[in-house]
Amino acid sequence: MKNIFILISLFTVSALLQAQSINKKKQTTIGLHFFYNDFATPVLVNANGLGNVISNKQWNQAQNMEGGFGLDYLQGITPKIDAVGNVNASWVDYLKPGNVLYGSSNFLLDVNAGVHIKLLTDKHTFSPFLIGKAGYTNYKNISGFSVHTGAGVQANLFKDAFILATTEYRFKLSNSLSNQLYYSIGIATSFPKRTKKQVPIVLEKKPEQEITKTPEPKKVEEQQLQKNILVNVLDEATGQPLQYVDVLLKSNDGNEYNATTNADGKAIFNQMKAADYSISGRLNKIDATTTIISTNDFTISTNQIIKDITHNDPRFTLVGNTIELATKQGVGGTQVTITNQTQSSTAFVNSENGNGEFRSQLESESDFSIV
Repeated sequence: MKNIFILISLFTVSALLQAQSINKKKQTTIGLHFFYNDFATPVLVNANGLGNVISNKQWNQAQNMEGGFGLDYLQGITPKIDAVGNVNASWVDYLKPGNVLYGSSNFLLDVNAGVHIKLLTDKHTFSPFLIGKAGYTNYKNISGFSVHTGAGVQANLFKDAFILATTEYRFKLSNSLSNQLYYSIGIATSFPKRTKKQVPIVLEKKPEQEITKTPEPKKVEEQQLQKNILVNVLDEATGQPLQYVDVLLKSNDGNEYNATTNADGKAIFNQMKAADYSISGRLNKIDATTTIISTNDFTISTNQIIKDITHNDPRFTLVGNTIELATKQGVGGTQVTITNQTQSSTAFVNSENGNGEFRSQLESESDFSIV
């Protein structure tokens, strides 16, 4: 790892010395990209070493990663150095420190800023570059900072339009975060500056003051109309209630409300104002059916609106316990490794404190080993 940092430093110095050329700098450029988060590979590298991970073909595959979309901002500092900023958003089951999955998919936001140090200028068709950035990550009750190093390549499609592909390793600076590999590919285009046209000043005659009518206030009944919303989430195959489902209630004006189902498969939103809403759910990275609530539903005589949605997961749920052999008591915080021998994939879960219970989703028609 030290050799890698030495090479990056030498490359950076070389690029800085050559950056002062007569080539033009990159103009303000906006881009859109798709990316994958990889939390599993850094865990294996830390445990087994990079050489063993590569030789044993343990590098995490794309189908086992979780993806998202992001926006890019680029601005040339010199012809070979671009300032860059990214905003990324995705839904992931975050792997916390200690190889502990959060347990459900939630919204992950990260904001990053740094530089791309290019080997060649933008006039070349292809230009490899090094990446140096700092970032901030926020996920539910987890947040913190990280430092990013990596490399990428820029392809010049035509004038001021580019394809960018990157690979980054994100070193955590906060104990609440995990190290992460990050892969992205996207397209970006610049927006050249426009010259401002002088607008002639025209003196207009001041219009006569008009008398405006004050709009009538809404009826008290409409302003105060509120109901509780109860959402039942059921397994499509068995009709049984499902726990731990993330339920999203979204109003037509863009406001979002979240709740998680209890042991009876119920999620409750209290005292919601009359409006049009959409209801959706997600469990184990699989979406449930959706339904809607209209303003007319709030005219019912009862104080509660009830809606049902269903969830169909073709996989099996493994429920187990880790116990102390001598005492037969449950042991929490134990890492359980579940390997799909048929698909050559690995998942990590931790047992819960108290009863030592752990859960994981298993693909059908596959053989597994559990350690």
